[in-house]
Amino acid sequence: MEKRQQASAVGGEAGSLAHDFPQATQLRPLCLAVTDRRVLVFETEDFWQTTGDKEPKLAELTWQTPRASVAGVEEAQRGLVSKPLRLHFTDGSWLGFEPVGGRDAIERLAGELGTA
Repeated sequence: MEKRQQASAVGGEAGSLAHDFPQATQLRPLCLAVTDRRVLVFETEDFWQTTGDKEPKLAELTWQTPRASVAGVEEAQRGLVSKPLRLHFTDGSWLGFEPVGGRDAIERLAGELGTA
């Protein structure tokens, strides 16, 4: 699982995988998980916090797509400092994320999903 700050950009036409990403989710901290069959996005606003009983709160699944629909990931250039992750789909659309783990997180995801 890779923690992400938020989906920072969406590229794709109406009806594309990226365009169907929940708009409200784009403003919340997210966690991206990759399994052998799916790519899942969890809303993690309270995921890293605990309740008064010190029990971790569960993340809420907000979006998913078959792993086969992912074309790969890339470290997108957006300036001198910020290099967000782009998750590309086979329909030509993409989602941009601001990675918390920096280049290491992007390289781990690229190792799992390939490069675009």
